[in-house]
Amino acid sequence: MADNNRVLEQLRALRNEIKSMDRKIQASLSDIKSRLASMEMHDASQHIDSARNNARMDQFEERIATIERRLEISEATPP
Repeated sequence: MADNNRVLEQLRALRNEIKSMDRKIQASLSDIKSRLASMEMHDASQHIDSARNNARMDQFEERIATIERRLEISEATPP
């Protein structure tokens, strides 16, 4: 009977340790998920900024082409 009690005590101790470890793992996992979401938002922000910059560059190219046409210095005209 004493052996059974010792085994039960050991099993309970193991169960408590596992529960404690599970809580720590869950907290770490929550932190990792939060950090990953932050990184994904930052990455999306970078893509948006890049798209805006590309659109602005396209606008500048169009404006330069218009200016060149008005000044009659387009690439089609030799120097």
